[in-house]
Amino acid sequence: LGQFGFNLTTLGMLGIRLTIFFLVCALALAADDGNSQTSSRSTLPSNGTWSKLTILGREVDVFQPACAHAGSPLILSLHAWGTTKEMQETTNDLFSHDAYIGPECAVVAYPEGKLRATKAPVGGFSWNAGGCCPRDNAEHINDVKFLGEVITQVTRTLSTVSEDLVFVVGVSNGGMMANRLACADYRIKAMVSVAGPLVNGTKDHDLETFTCSRRVPLLHFHGDADPIVPYNGCNATFGSPICRELIKILGTSVADVLPPVPDYIRAWRIRNGQQLDEPWTVTFRNGTTNCTSWGDTASNVTLCVVAGQGHAWPGHCSILNKVVPGCRCRESIDASSHALAFLRQFIPSRTIVV
Repeated sequence: LGQFGFNLTTLGMLGIRLTIFFLVCALALAADDGNSQTSSRSTLPSNGTWSKLTILGREVDVFQPACAHAGSPLILSLHAWGTTKEMQETTNDLFSHDAYIGPECAVVAYPEGKLRATKAPVGGFSWNAGGCCPRDNAEHINDVKFLGEVITQVTRTLSTVSEDLVFVVGVSNGGMMANRLACADYRIKAMVSVAGPLVNGTKDHDLETFTCSRRVPLLHFHGDADPIVPYNGCNATFGSPICRELIKILGTSVADVLPPVPDYIRAWRIRNGQQLDEPWTVTFRNGTTNCTSWGDTASNVTLCVVAGQGHAWPGHCSILNKVVPGCRCRESIDASSHALAFLRQFIPSRTIVV
C-alpha cells in the first residue's frame, strides 16, 4: 500500500475505503453523462480542430473552434485530482456545443498535472495548488510556471489567440489550481472554480505558501453536501467525516485546513476592493441552485450554491453521480453555460466575418 504515496496501512480498511471513494468521486466528475453529443470527440459537432502541443515536457490538448479569429480569448481548463486532461474535455463541455462557443469563439487549452495522484502507475494526475494535492504539491512541482508557459506558447503558436484575454476554469484540485494561478499570473482576467477554493500551504507540512493580492473576478460553484471539500470547511477534527479522514490519510501532503467557502469568498471580495457591507444581488435562482453576486463587473465575485449536491460539476451528471451519495450532482444549473456567460463580461464585443 506504500505505492499510494501515503500511509494507508495504519488506517486499515477505513482508509482504503475512503481513498477508493475519493477516486470514484474524481472519476464521476469526468464520467460520460450519457449525452451522445458530449461522450467523445468522435461524436462532437464538427465545429473546430484539435491539436497537441508539448510544453515543458507535458502534452497540452488545444481546441480551436472553426470561428476563431484574431483576438479570440484563451480558456485554460484544469482537471480534478486523479483525472486527466481527456477526462476534463468531457466534463465541462466548453467546446461541445455551438451555443457554448458563442460569438467570442474561445480557444480552450487542456493541460495536465505532471505527477500521478498516487505512486501506482494508474489513475490520473494532480496539481500543486499549494495546500493540495498530492503528489504535485508534496514534491513541489512548479505548476504555476508550467501553466504560465502554456499561456505563452499557445498565444505564440495560434495567431487567433489574444494574450490579453486569458481565463482559467478548474474543478476540485483544478479549481484550487485556478485560484493559485489567478493569484500569480497577471494575464488571468477572470476565473471560474467548481468545488475548489484557494487552499494555501502550511510550512509545518512543507507545503508551498504563497501570497495573493491580485484583483480577479471570480465565479464559484459549490454543493452544500460536498463531503470531500465541504462547504463549511474541514480540518482533522471538524467537518464531514470523509474529509476529516482524508486529511488524516493524506497527512503532510495536504493542508491541515480546507477553508469554509463563505470565508474564501469573503477573502476574494476584500482582494477585489469591495466593502463587506456592500449590497448583494441574486443573479440566478432555479430549483436547488442560488447564485449571489457582489461588486461591479471589474470586482465581481459570484457564488452559486447548489443544495444537495456533492463533489460534482453542476449540470454534468454521470451515472456515478446518481448512485454515489457524496458525489451527487444536480441539474438545476448548467455550470458550463454559466461559466462562459460570466467570462463574456470581460471579452470585448467583436464583429465576426464569415
